[in-house]
Amino acid sequence: MDQSYLLSDAVSGYVHKLSVYMGDEQVKLKVPAADSLVEYLYAKARSTLAATKDEAATTTLSVSKDCQEHYERGATTSGVYLIDPSTYSVKPFPVWCDFLDGHGWTVFQKRFDGSVDFYQDWLHYKEGFGKMTGEYWLGLDKLHALTQTNRRLNILIKLTNGTTQSGAWSSFLIGSEGDNYKLKVSSVAYNGSLGESCLSYSNGMSFSTKDRDHDESSGECATLRHGAWWYSGCAWSNLNGGYDNSGGASIFWYPLYQLKESMMRVTRVLIAGGAFLYAFKAQSFDHGSQVVCRYSPDHSAMPLHFTSGGPEGCPL
Repeated sequence: MDQSYLLSDAVSGYVHKLSVYMGDEQVKLKVPAADSLVEYLYAKARSTLAATKDEAATTTLSVSKDCQEHYERGATTSGVYLIDPSTYSVKPFPVWCDFLDGHGWTVFQKRFDGSVDFYQDWLHYKEGFGKMTGEYWLGLDKLHALTQTNRRLNILIKLTNGTTQSGAWSSFLIGSEGDNYKLKVSSVAYNGSLGESCLSYSNGMSFSTKDRDHDESSGECATLRHGAWWYSGCAWSNLNGGYDNSGGASIFWYPLYQLKESMMRVTRVLIAGGAFLYAFKAQSFDHGSQVVCRYSPDHSAMPLHFTSGGPEGCPL
């Protein structure tokens, strides 16, 4: 399977055969039986990651539960890192961690040049596809595991004229496969230049692909939109649509069509003095950027007060 570590059940004598998969490449290693298999697995998997040409330049060898923990441990360079969420059964797996605005964001969708076909079936969206250093979709199983603790969602897009826009949601959760990876998103503490309703329209919807139709339309939205998404009937957003398509089959966030870049990323809700802290950088093409802080002492998403500041971030 892509981007995971699998131990072959074929054992010959005192030699275990270990297969490490990364992207489309497979490297077979021989493990002496006298060695600790678990220790060898981690050591060889990490060294193979570091030597793999597609991921080599940015792979970090330590393992954390998410990108925010990597950041808290001192990581500042965005790139490929290994994470190990406690709720995921296959451990660990690589992700792209983004540290560009003072947080540890785990990127689960990245598009910028059309090199990867996102018109994929259910199995591909379940397990993930693409390459961490290029365009990729992390996988719904991994995304479900990551969002079992409270997560914030951030979406960034770039238009054909180079203008960027973003949106930040205070709470984001993806259900299990048994729940068809249902989307639950809260917009109580939303901030950004993107139309918030474009995602809230999909709130509570199951994920749909070209071979699994879970939308509320009489047609098949994944086919009509040439993508895969939490379609309702059908959608006001379609970030997994066709890269070179036009109109409703393109990558769009209504009323913005034929987007050239998109990134979807999550991070943990931070705790400040017993309250949840929502902090994100609001980006604007004309007015620069500022850090916006919202606090919720009762551990809900309702903001108590609102402050803004510069690079020093949010006061605790």
